[in-house]
Formats: sequence, C-alpha cells, structure tokens
Amino acid sequence: MKKSFKMTTREMVEIAFLIALAVVLDLAGIKIGHASFTMVPLFVLAYRHGFVKSLVVISVIYAVVTLLTDGWAVDIRSLLLDYSFGYGVISLAGLFAKKIFKENKNHAINIAWMVVSIVLCSALRIMCSTISGVVVWETPFWASLATNITVYVGWDCLFALIVLPLLYYPLLKINKLFPCSNI
Repeated sequence: MKKSFKMTTREMVEIAFLIALAVVLDLAGIKIGHASFTMVPLFVLAYRHGFVKSLVVISVIYAVVTLLTDGWAVDIRSLLLDYSFGYGVISLAGLFAKKIFKENKNHAINIAWMVVSIVLCSALRIMCSTISGVVVWETPFWASLATNITVYVGWDCLFALIVLPLLYYPLLKINKLFPCSNI
C-alpha cells in the first residue's frame, strides 16, 4: 500500500513554525559556547512528522534558507554535504518516533530510544561535515573529524542530546493534544 505525501494545513503551519524557529535560533546567535539550539526544533519536526516529510523540509527548505543566511557553501559538494545531507540526516530520527512515543509505563526505554536516535543522527551529521572538509577543503580526515566534533557540529549535537530528553514529557503532551500521522 502506497502512502501519500499529503499535509494538512495544521501540519504545514507547524512545520513552518519549527523551521522558522530553527532559523531564528541560528540567526539570533542564541548559543551556549559553540552549542546552538538549532537542532532541537529539527529533531522535533522529524519526530512529529516522520522521515519523508522531514527529509524534504529539512534537506531542501531548511538547507536553502540556512545557506542563504550564512553562505558557507563554496560549491555544489559543500551545498550537498554540509547543508542538504548534513541537516537531512536529522530526519532519520523520524524513524524512531513510534518507539519513542510508544504507550507504555516505562518511559526510560522510550527516552533511551530518543537518545539512540540523537546519537545516530548526530554521528551521521558529523560524518557529512567531515567528508565535506576532506572533499571540499582538502583537509586530512582526522583533522576534519576533530574540528567538526570539537568546534562546529559536535557542540550542537551534544546540546540536542541534553535538551531533547528533557523535552520528552512536554512532547508527549503535545502529541496527545495535536496527534500527527507519524506517531
């Protein structure tokens, strides 16, 4: 059975809000050290709307808006690796949503699934940026990996790993009040 790619008006508004929130948090420079709040709304988008919808929105719309606001892509390889693939891998978290928001009494297991999804997506995002450093900037692999973990992407991933489990219970309430087809 083929699943359609339909979106309700409420879903479009929520997705637009989450993307706008991620962009504003990035532009406003609301950071703790190098850690940015930007990945948090992107993960929420993936959890609530699933892999396919979030992949399209994050890897295309968010990537283009972020590229236009910071302009770090120097060529198509950088655009794809740092923006489309780099942010698009966050949408894989949507594949874990049913396990994370599963109705059961042991919420610790659900939060553990959330942590697994954040670690996996963060590792993939770091790898995309590392490959970009090697391919585009001709940086040695280990230097690119170390730079991405310690200076750029790693802090955002660590911050998402800390904040998102704290948002688990509020997300449960939101999911009950405003259910999505993904959960």
